[in-house]
Amino acid sequence: GDEIDVVIRSHEKLVDDISKVKDLLIPSPTGALLTLGDVARIDKGTGPVTIVRENQTRQVTVTGAVVGRDIGTVNREIQEKLSNIHLPEGYSIDIGGEQEQMLESFRDLILVFILAVVLVYMVMAAQFESLKQPFIIIFTVPLSLIGVVFALLLTGRHINMTSLIGVIILAGIVVNNAIVLIDFINQLREKGIPRNEAIIKAGPARLRPILMTTLTTVLGLIPLSLGIGEGGELGAPMGTAVIGGLSLATLLTLVVIPVVYTIFEDWGDILARYRKNRRNRGKTAKA
Repeated sequence: GDEIDVVIRSHEKLVDDISKVKDLLIPSPTGALLTLGDVARIDKGTGPVTIVRENQTRQVTVTGAVVGRDIGTVNREIQEKLSNIHLPEGYSIDIGGEQEQMLESFRDLILVFILAVVLVYMVMAAQFESLKQPFIIIFTVPLSLIGVVFALLLTGRHINMTSLIGVIILAGIVVNNAIVLIDFINQLREKGIPRNEAIIKAGPARLRPILMTTLTTVLGLIPLSLGIGEGGELGAPMGTAVIGGLSLATLLTLVVIPVVYTIFEDWGDILARYRKNRRNRGKTAKA
């Protein structure tokens, strides 16, 4: 809302004695003059230099700076300390500043992550000319999230802004290994090789390029994850998240993706047979 400064001035002779303040004359609604002492109790005491209000509620702001540590960890420690404080009725404690901005950014980054997954799915759908196979590849994204959690726990780091940015990066790069594997399976099946045999051959054949791609990425991110240099601690959670998510997803991709591929293909065959039988029953009924 609008802020209006109200300055109260009085004659110098009225401020040297509290009794003189009581004798100040004020008009009443009827027009009669009353002294201030008749309608108010005047006491001498100390008060705040400034009074700050938000939504008509008086507040006191305590500020501080975080140096050399991430805001999320400091905020959790503050919350633990505040939980042991018993406030009188009518009092409350709210944490704002960078912590409040970080929570808002978390919500924005979650939406960005969902958008990134959708865009990756759309690109793969156009590449494979299928809606089913990109969905199989997307299964690597939750696998990478498991690796992110383990990596952060092992290094003693927490989920913050930079680690969430690393998760968004993972949504784009973790699918590459599954794309290589699924594409090679499709190539083998186009040559007339049965599905199960194609899956068995694709794993060993694509193992080396998949591991080499992952290894080069992980090695390149190690300096970032170590937090070397001034301000390096800010980017360390992001490097840790990408390394953990990509490493575990790569290992699980070689096992999970062939299984999921087989399940989806079986479901597709069952659905195709069901539709075929339904059409045949319809033709028989007409005959």
